[in-house]
Amino acid sequence: MSTIFGDSSSTTAKNPVIVNAPRSGERPNLGAESDMAIRSRVGVMRHGDSNIDVNSWSSGLDPLFARIAGRFGRAEPRRQARSYLTGLLAPIARKNGWQLAEAAGDTTPDRMQRLLNTAKWDVDGVRDEVRAYVAERIGDVGATLAVAEVIFPKKGTKSAGVHWWRGGKEPARQAQVGLFLAYASATGSALIDRELHLPPQWTQDPRRCSEAGVPMSVRYRSKAAQAASMIERAVMAGLPVSWVLADETYAAALEFADLLTATGLNHVLTVRPEHMLTLSAGRRRVGAIAEAVPETAFVRLPDDGDQEWAVLELRFPDGRPGRWLLLNRHRDEVIHHLCAAPPGTTLAELVRVARSRETVQACLARACEGAGLHQYQVRRYHAWYRHATLSMLAYAYAYAAHNASKSHAAVVDCLTFVAGSW
Repeated sequence: MSTIFGDSSSTTAKNPVIVNAPRSGERPNLGAESDMAIRSRVGVMRHGDSNIDVNSWSSGLDPLFARIAGRFGRAEPRRQARSYLTGLLAPIARKNGWQLAEAAGDTTPDRMQRLLNTAKWDVDGVRDEVRAYVAERIGDVGATLAVAEVIFPKKGTKSAGVHWWRGGKEPARQAQVGLFLAYASATGSALIDRELHLPPQWTQDPRRCSEAGVPMSVRYRSKAAQAASMIERAVMAGLPVSWVLADETYAAALEFADLLTATGLNHVLTVRPEHMLTLSAGRRRVGAIAEAVPETAFVRLPDDGDQEWAVLELRFPDGRPGRWLLLNRHRDEVIHHLCAAPPGTTLAELVRVARSRETVQACLARACEGAGLHQYQVRRYHAWYRHATLSMLAYAYAYAAHNASKSHAAVVDCLTFVAGSW
């Protein structure tokens, strides 16, 4: 699944737009509240309504920041990181260097830029704390890990990893591609890992890499290999999870298939109609298998609108059971999913996992609009990771605060942070 967050004449993206939205063509589900209610509360917050005490959620950051404080070697970057995190959660329209600096009381963005570019701190350690924090708040053994790509349009050629990107019918544009691992459970969703994709034209150009701060040890890795590494880190850390959700970019990659085999995770992978399968009956194209499914096999599930679903058990030469082709039909479009799970897994369970892509799209939208994930003004390789990690932490906290205080109007919940463009 790919998401584009809008273009800009500067290095900060404007007006985020979701593409490859839910397969039904609807916008991502942002929860039970209406768009009007969200916009209303955003306006109230911006105008300082006394019913919303910003200090209540700011002070709640203390225990969270205490757990990551040891990842910063000196007091200055530790204090600045706290200010950066608070700024990402603040009700300000733009969350780039200048605005975050102003929110922290700085006269220039120099300290914020130093935090992202040159200060010494353990960004991967903070990432690990984000993952642990998410597991404590919304962990569930039946949860899903979803791989998602975010396209950050950029001007110029200096930002690490920027290259000409084209997706579907979208026009070619200069962009960075960020890979994110989302964790979706019955009680919520959050981002727990991130990788910046460097295409071959970058890793094969040492001078260009040096100018963007890319370490000499970094070599080209496919998106599938980077995604596999993120999933492996989550599994090795003991994160409670049962499912993996990914699209065709990963379904066809050997390194990704090897990872799924090694971990034994159940999975739902979107594949193209031309994807080939070696079944007991021989080589078959997924589209041809789908075309042979009878009309009577398609059903509608409760609260699923006009979506129709069908599942067909697949038999492979190794004889292992528990593999299916899941079809999702909406009007004239059919989406194909290869699934693997224990025998007896129901259609409803497979559909639940497949539809968690909508939850992930909404999570990305909230992280960008509410925690400034897309609003960065950095070019260097490590700076991208630092901003992305702090943004992930800010969003995880906002979501946890929302879940913990739904009955307390004085605490700002994460939906408040969704921009009025929805």
